[in-house]
This record gives sequence, structure tokens and C-alpha cells, in this order.
Amino acid sequence: MVANDKTQHPYDKPYVTGKNPRDVIERGVEFTVEVFTKQIQIYKYVLCLFDENGRAASTDPILTAPETAVSPDEPLKSKSIQLRSDVKPGEVTAYFIFIQNTKGAEHELQDFIKQGKDLRTFNSGKNFKGDVYIVE
Repeated sequence: MVANDKTQHPYDKPYVTGKNPRDVIERGVEFTVEVFTKQIQIYKYVLCLFDENGRAASTDPILTAPETAVSPDEPLKSKSIQLRSDVKPGEVTAYFIFIQNTKGAEHELQDFIKQGKDLRTFNSGKNFKGDVYIVE
């Protein structure tokens, strides 16, 4: 998606606010990840960056409840996040994961992160790959 252009928003394709695909994401700089979606039964969601191995590349990938009803005209947003200090140079990808049933999901997500598991497999079928960015 072209940075700051809301006229062209593919659904379920997350992106870093104000960045174009393949832009550099700088360490120590705060940013948000957004997504436009037509999914209507979202109880909680995660918007973050993953590294090439599917591990969290941004801080605090947590399940967040939408503040208002989900509308296809307004993006869901992450909280203000940064790159994790241990992220290696290379590509990172924006990801959107949503859940409809939170029973045990918070604990399961934290286990995935702690164990360094591939987060792309968390709640499979309801996760969406977005734009790719560069970490130097």
C-alpha cells in the first residue's frame, strides 16, 4: 500500500503506517501497524512484524480488543511499537492475526513467543501476511 493513501486499501493486508513496502524500519523508532478488514467477528487481534523465521520482530505482540465495532472503512491499529532489540538485519513482514474465541489464546500466544515458535502458525487460517520492510 502506498504510504498514507486510504483510497487504495486491500483488505486483510497489514502495513506499517506511513511506510511504503521495502522501506527501512529503523531501530528505536516507534511505529504502528494497521490493517483494513471486512472480518466482522473479531474478538481480539494482533498486528505486528515477524522476521523471516516467523518470530516476533516488533515489541509486545499482544492480543488487543477493537476499541469500536470493526468497520471496513477504518483500519484496526496496533499500539505504538518498536523493533525488538534482538532482530537481525533482513526482511520483516507485517502480520494480522485475529481470533474469535479467546479461551486460552493469550496464554498460547505468550508460549509461542517465549519458545520462539513460528507465529505464522498461531491460529492458522485467520492470519494474514502484509507488506515487507527492511531492517538494517
